[in-house]
Amino acid sequence: MAKTLLTITFILTTLFTLSKGASGTYCISGKAYYSSGELIKNQTIMVDFNNVREETSVDSLGNYEIKIRWQTACPSGIRRSAIKLANERLNPKWIKLNCNGFEIRIENKWRKYAHIFPTDKQMITREQDLIFT
Repeated sequence: MAKTLLTITFILTTLFTLSKGASGTYCISGKAYYSSGELIKNQTIMVDFNNVREETSVDSLGNYEIKIRWQTACPSGIRRSAIKLANERLNPKWIKLNCNGFEIRIENKWRKYAHIFPTDKQMITREQDLIFT
């Protein structure tokens, strides 16, 4: 019994100390509208996420696509609560978007796409229309 317990402890310790964090990307796409219902065409959307500002374009049909990078903390040798805090810091809850002075924020649903490494882009794309108010 003692040997079994030591073996299990050794295996679990090895798994936790050799674990690495992960990262990936998911996309959010759809149509962009003003609150009046007017389609936004040929404009630029500023994406502010995790203190990084990037631009994405809206085409002549009102379609947009935003790439969101997610990350998980390396769990080696730290408590579960510290991993959770690090993951929250790496992946803010909200993504801020600005178009022509209109600002909105949408929820970052990174957990849904974390650790999914598909070959098909459709599997990692979230469809969401944007309404700028």
